[in-house]
Amino acid sequence: MSFSMEEALSYYRKQGAPADQSALIALLTEIQDAHGGAIPAYTLREAAEGLGTKEALLLAYVRRIPRLRLKDSHCLE
Repeated sequence: MSFSMEEALSYYRKQGAPADQSALIALLTEIQDAHGGAIPAYTLREAAEGLGTKEALLLAYVRRIPRLRLKDSHCLE
């Protein structure tokens, strides 16, 4: 079964995300699992837009919860 961000956002909105912390953490965990164990930065932006919240809020959860990991997004210019 493939991951669909729209389906995940719809499901977790019904579960109370972003106001419900456990639903928000479950969404972030599902995104991480779907992307091989780390959350790409672009998916945080997409999730924030879909939930009507700020990307900084999602990033704060990723940084606060040890099992969540952000994929390195270093860029050399």
